[in-house]
This record gives sequence, C-alpha cells and structure tokens, in this order.
Amino acid sequence: MYSYAKIICILCLSVVSLSLFSQHAEIEKLLKDKKYKEANQLVDKELAKTPNDAKLNFLKWDVNYRGGMDIKQNFKFLNRAIELDNTYSEAYIERGNFYMRILKFEDAKEDIDAAVKYANTDSLRKDALMSLGSYYNSTRKHQEGIDVNLMILKDDSLYVPALNNLALGYQDLGKLEEALEVLYKIERLEPKAIYGVVNIGFVLTKMEKFEKAVEYFDKAEKMSKNEPLVYSNRSYAKYKLKQYSGAMADINKSIKIFPTNSYAYRVRALIYLDLKDNDKACEDLNTALAYKYTEMYDDDVKQMRDKYCIK
Repeated sequence: MYSYAKIICILCLSVVSLSLFSQHAEIEKLLKDKKYKEANQLVDKELAKTPNDAKLNFLKWDVNYRGGMDIKQNFKFLNRAIELDNTYSEAYIERGNFYMRILKFEDAKEDIDAAVKYANTDSLRKDALMSLGSYYNSTRKHQEGIDVNLMILKDDSLYVPALNNLALGYQDLGKLEEALEVLYKIERLEPKAIYGVVNIGFVLTKMEKFEKAVEYFDKAEKMSKNEPLVYSNRSYAKYKLKQYSGAMADINKSIKIFPTNSYAYRVRALIYLDLKDNDKACEDLNTALAYKYTEMYDDDVKQMRDKYCIK
C-alpha cells in the first residue's frame, strides 16, 4: 500500500516528466522551423534544470550541429546522451554517421549495429538500416550494402534514399545498367531532386556516354549553381571529350566550393597531365592524397603520383 506522501511524490514525478516531454517537443518544433537560437536558449535552460536527461543532451547536439557549431566541440553532448541511455538508437545513428565522416569505420559499425538493435519504431529502424547501408558502401562492401537497401525497399519500395544507395551499390559493382534503371526510377519519383540527376550523369560517364552525361550535369546545374559534385563530374566528362577549357573552368568552380574534395584534385591533375603540365598535376595528386583519396576511393592517384612525380 502506498502512503499519501508516496502518492504525492509519484504525482510530482509524473508532472515533471510531462513538463520535460513538452519541452522536448517545443525544442524539436523550433528545430523544424530552423529557429536555432531560440532552440539553443530553451535547451540550455532545461539542461540547467535536468542535466542528466538523455534526450536534452541529444537535442543540445542536434541544435548545435544544425546551427553550425564545431562538431568536435559539440560531440560531448552526443556521448553524454548515450552514457545516460545506452539504448538510445537515434543517438547511436548520429554518432555512427559522424564516425563515418571522420573515417573511423570500426567505431561507426559498432554504433550503427547498436542503433539497429535498439530501434523501437519502423522509422528508426529504417534510419539505422540506411546508416548501415552507407557504412557498407563507404567500406566498399557493396554487395552487403545492396542487401541492406533491398531489405529497406521490401517494406517501402518507393523510399528514394534507399533507392539511391542501391544504385550506388550496383554502380560500384559495375552493374551499370541496373544502376541506371534504379536512377531513372528516382528521377520519375523526384524529378526536382538534384542528387538523382547528378548520379544519372555519373553512371552515364562510367558507361562512357560522355555527351549524354554532360547534358544531365547541365540539367543539375540549373537546379543548383552551388553544388560542387555537379562541377567536378561535369569536368571529368568534358576532360574525356577533350574539352579542356570547359573542364578546367568546372573543376576550379568545384574546388572553390568544396576545397577538401580529394576527387576534384584527381580530376584537375588528369587535365594538367593532358596539357603536359606535370608540375601542377603532381601538386594536385599530392593534395588528393593528403585529403585521403586512397581511403575513400582507390589507389589510382598514388599510382599516378608514383609514375609522373617520383624521379
């Protein structure tokens, strides 16, 4: 039997929990509306009162991440959320994705596996499986990535992010016709989605249909003039067509927008090699390697550097 005092205590805790839940919802609404300053003020206020709430620590990470705060400085809030709740699937997804961005793939896999294990809604499970598919693509385990994306698409055949990753998997295995079929499906589903158009152009490039690829990259540029991958991929297609002036203009635009993209330096090096400017080519090959081209793609840049730059 509960004493009167215990009943009052339980009621108080219930009121606190409901209040905290409403504050979580309010912060999430501010984030959805992109009111990052107001969201940050509210989450700080609530954390001062309830520092050991896992959701608040996660929201602090989310607010700062979306607001452009330095990720490493902000990382402690994500770690804290998982310390407070070691079944927090959404936090594991975010931390796993972050580890992938900094190429800590073993840590990423551990977190993503935890995210899949603890996902308690269909939406969270889908997000966790998407991260797992991205992990397999990033570590060149393309068949495993394809299998994961097919698992997602079995439940939702029109889920475009999974279709996109499926196309990437087919592409990396050299199954270009299958990749193109999936990408055309994405284009039908989301005709205004730039990534679908860019990926069609990329696969057409790999199929050596360079003129058709340039047409798709031109279409993508009309959608956004600030997307570096449009320019780097169009540059490569123009390079293969020996349109060196246009290729150089595109790759310089890409590097200006995204100066740490190792792939772009590889493309510019190829152009310089064709133009017989080996010194500039070697400079770009070394820059591509410094930005971890080999870890992300292949060892062809190292091979070119060894061939043209080491005397």
